[in-house]
Amino acid sequence: MLEESSEGHEGVFQRTADCFKKKPCENEERSPLQLSMETRHSVDSCSKHVRGVDSLPEHLLISVMHRLDRRDVLSLGAASRRLRRLCFYPTLWQGYRLYMRYTDYPTIDPLQIQFYLTMLPKLIPGCISSVTWKMPHGFSPALFEIAMRNPCMTELHITDDDLEDEQVIDLCRMLRCLQKVTLSGCRALEGSCLKYLGFLPHLRCIDLSYSDKITDESFTQFSSSAGTLETVNIDYVSYISNSGITSLLSSHHRSLRYLNLDGELTDDSAFLSIPRCENLRNLVINYCQNLTDETLQYISFLPNLEELSLKKGENFSEVGFVELFRNCKMGGLKTLKLVDCPNVSDEAVGNMSRQCGRLTTLSLFACWRVTEAGLKCIVNGCARLEEMDLSCLHMITGECLETVPECLPRLRFLKVDMCGVDEDILRRLVFRTHGTLKIPSPI
Repeated sequence: MLEESSEGHEGVFQRTADCFKKKPCENEERSPLQLSMETRHSVDSCSKHVRGVDSLPEHLLISVMHRLDRRDVLSLGAASRRLRRLCFYPTLWQGYRLYMRYTDYPTIDPLQIQFYLTMLPKLIPGCISSVTWKMPHGFSPALFEIAMRNPCMTELHITDDDLEDEQVIDLCRMLRCLQKVTLSGCRALEGSCLKYLGFLPHLRCIDLSYSDKITDESFTQFSSSAGTLETVNIDYVSYISNSGITSLLSSHHRSLRYLNLDGELTDDSAFLSIPRCENLRNLVINYCQNLTDETLQYISFLPNLEELSLKKGENFSEVGFVELFRNCKMGGLKTLKLVDCPNVSDEAVGNMSRQCGRLTTLSLFACWRVTEAGLKCIVNGCARLEEMDLSCLHMITGECLETVPECLPRLRFLKVDMCGVDEDILRRLVFRTHGTLKIPSPI
């Protein structure tokens, strides 16, 4: 006989029922509804543990903002009220140098540019120390609002073809602490604003280049009333003549360090006082066609000159250049640019090579009387040269350039457009300097 199970009939029936229960299979297909419900459940469970940027502590957010471009900070401020409040945190903008140029936004919607300009004036008052403004004239209201909220601004640089004198006068009234002012390319200015610029008590640097309607009378009045000018750029301001330059040199000969001017309407008498400018470091005179050796003699008395640039010096003689570089006071020159000065000779270049051993930049563009002998003096005597322009020197062959790697080890840029230099010499020169010397393809 069979032995009776110790679990009894009830246990047997329970095991049998469990066998017929449907158990889920690992490979069993589930309906899309089931899958979506499971996915939603998993996302909801994960979202409880994920926090947005807005939930970070303030000190971390401010630390992140310090590492962002300021335009990105303003964009971040549009995400929430809390971020907008933090994007104006004082340490983010203190001493900020604002640079706005329309060409920096070629792919940005104009409404977004307007957003930046709307947000900028809302910064902490007094936090902006410098503004460079190269925006279309239609954006000028934002510039005036920025100026109104930052009266202690020390630098203002504007390039705007339609900027008017009255607008500059309003800016001068708001910004009494300005030390550097640039009104370059403001072709609508006629010069009446210069009177108010001259009354700025801390003004040190003025750039009026390419503002070609400014008159000699207005500039003379400005230079007479301005306190202490160190840097003056009036390049391509062709209406300024002898009286304006004489007034400038007489009033600011002790402080003037940089002078860039258009000499089209000047003659030798305008530079009679330039030997008194003992602190002058940089002198650039464009269009010297009315100047003679007398001006070169005045320049030779400058004891601390580091940069000399003369353009279109047709009336400078060979003797004038020879005597200029015979002077030992030219020994401090680091940059020399003689552009279209046809009477620069090999003898003058030889004197220059002996006296100006500290030269790092040299341009003899269109000084066509310089020959291979003069070039050899440069290669052997100017060991510190880093940049050299020998364009339009038809009488050089370039044979002495073979020694450039040994004689001019610091040379990094050489331009020889429209010269008689053999291209094979240039290729060997590039190869021997291992590519450190850049030579643009000759035209």
